[in-house]
Amino acid sequence: MRVTAVAILNTLLAALPCGPHCIVSPHPDDAALSMGGILMLLALSPAMPRRVLLTPFTRSIYAPGIPAESRTQEIVSVVRLQEDAAFASAVHAAYFPLDMPDASLRGYNDNTELGEVMDTDRSPGQLVSCLRAVIPSRLGVVWCPLAIGGHVDHILARNGVLSTVSADVVIIYYEDLPYAAGFDEATIGAFAQRVHENLQPLSIDIDSVWQAKLAGLRCYSSQLGKAELAAVEQAAVRRAIPPGKRAERIWIANGPIYVTLP
Repeated sequence: MRVTAVAILNTLLAALPCGPHCIVSPHPDDAALSMGGILMLLALSPAMPRRVLLTPFTRSIYAPGIPAESRTQEIVSVVRLQEDAAFASAVHAAYFPLDMPDASLRGYNDNTELGEVMDTDRSPGQLVSCLRAVIPSRLGVVWCPLAIGGHVDHILARNGVLSTVSADVVIIYYEDLPYAAGFDEATIGAFAQRVHENLQPLSIDIDSVWQAKLAGLRCYSSQLGKAELAAVEQAAVRRAIPPGKRAERIWIANGPIYVTLP
């Protein structure tokens, strides 16, 4: 009998605490890019508990897919909210945007947003307060970014989760795409160990839902172009075990496990 990716995920879910799963996506599109295939598989799983897609930084002026003359904060933010809500619906998740300004509205530029959090940035404390107010009680699992690539909003999202959830909540980290596609395996592994010294990789075969992942990414037409999609596919092929398939990789404090389809 062929073991399906859904069955493998059900096995993983059975080993995790009961309770809702909260997927933290720093911006609209981050979770879809980084773990959209896993979310599509989870939507097919009868064992999957309630899912919440929580997106902190939904106010923005960044939208390369929108004509330049229309890229006001109001228009861009509304479009990005609509795109994110459509993706949440596609993966059968409740949707909670936090309506916080992203780095482009907090004084960062393309270079400084990949560096240290500025002393004048008040969003770290605001984010923790928001997360405490909206993260479901009796939470089972939080999926959050490793913050590979060092984007300040990804760092804040990860650190906000670590400052908010109780010790009995399992945190599963996803590799931030497309950023992670630009790093070699040794660099990613070393980065994961700096986040948590016991983190080990778990590769999930998403070949059976690859087209569904691409359909989910098409929700974000204001954000994503050919370059981002090419980087995501490159990463998926690189993470596949055995070669020739596609996978997404997550990191969890457990023994090393590589999940593939026979």
